[in-house]
Amino acid sequence: MKRQRQQKHRIPLKKKIFFILMANAILAILLFVVGECFLRLRAGWISGPADWLVADPDLGYKLNPLNEHVNSLGIRHGEISTDTADDHARLLILGDSVSWEKDGFVTMLRVHFDEWDAGNVEVINAAIPGYTTFQERMLLERDLIELHPDLVILQYCLNDNHRFLHELDDQGRWLFTQEARNAMLPGGDGWFQNLLRSSYLITEIRIRILAITSHPETPFPWMDQSDFATAWHEASWDDTREHLMAIRDLLKQIESQFVIVAVPYGPQLRQDLLELDSAFTTRPQRMLEDITRELQIPFLDLHPVFVANRDKRLFTDGIHLTGEGHKLVESKLMQFLIMEQLVPVTNSKQQL
Repeated sequence: MKRQRQQKHRIPLKKKIFFILMANAILAILLFVVGECFLRLRAGWISGPADWLVADPDLGYKLNPLNEHVNSLGIRHGEISTDTADDHARLLILGDSVSWEKDGFVTMLRVHFDEWDAGNVEVINAAIPGYTTFQERMLLERDLIELHPDLVILQYCLNDNHRFLHELDDQGRWLFTQEARNAMLPGGDGWFQNLLRSSYLITEIRIRILAITSHPETPFPWMDQSDFATAWHEASWDDTREHLMAIRDLLKQIESQFVIVAVPYGPQLRQDLLELDSAFTTRPQRMLEDITRELQIPFLDLHPVFVANRDKRLFTDGIHLTGEGHKLVESKLMQFLIMEQLVPVTNSKQQL
């Protein structure tokens, strides 16, 4: 009788399997939602329209001036006087999400200058997530040149060789441009394709996987990534050269200095790829070096120092930097500015 009762209450195997699958599916959905929310919060928005951005006819988008800590120029800074009679020097940083980090190397640079020459160097972070060299040029030409910066530092990332890499769609969501999304993710208008294109978590997972794996036809992971692969295509450098020359010439008109600092892409630090073909692995840096030499623009390539420190955790995802990575950038950049005599040695603005 006891054995019969045990058999009566025993759950059939098929139901067990069904319950296990359902539990795993619910757990997977919850983890996906948590991961998606975290990444969107980190990027500055939680869901729906990216209200921290506004559409712009020339720049594609810019920071929303109505948001806290964003000024009327659409950069994350207090209101800035255009009075050229100021007796302090202005250092302006153009860049993307690498420079955008609130406590990143730009903030460290500002603290360094405050400790060294308090009140005499104003560091302005004009970086905007997702911006390319073209957008940085447009931003400077249209909105920031009136600030009369004494030194402009352009932070270059290897996915900058595009006209526009990101856009605001009709719903105000911040996404990859249609061209980039078509190349990186499946096309189509179905709900699943739309999920793949709009999910930050799926994009993040893809970046991390491609950063450590290889395409069966090439050992170099970036050649499978349309946002980064462009930097290895020689044709893309004609436009980049044009943008850098335009910035240089504009700054010459106001007697301002111009510096370019290139932050490497995580997979470029891999020893196996450097041993396989060092010249190809570092081709973008060499292309940029040739252009800056021709245009006589001071250029800091951080790839060698990142390789020398690759035993440390320098990246969060192969693109964005950890605190250790930001410290390394700030340290080497400050050394470079001193070596190139581009920092003030007294309280005189004229010596920048």
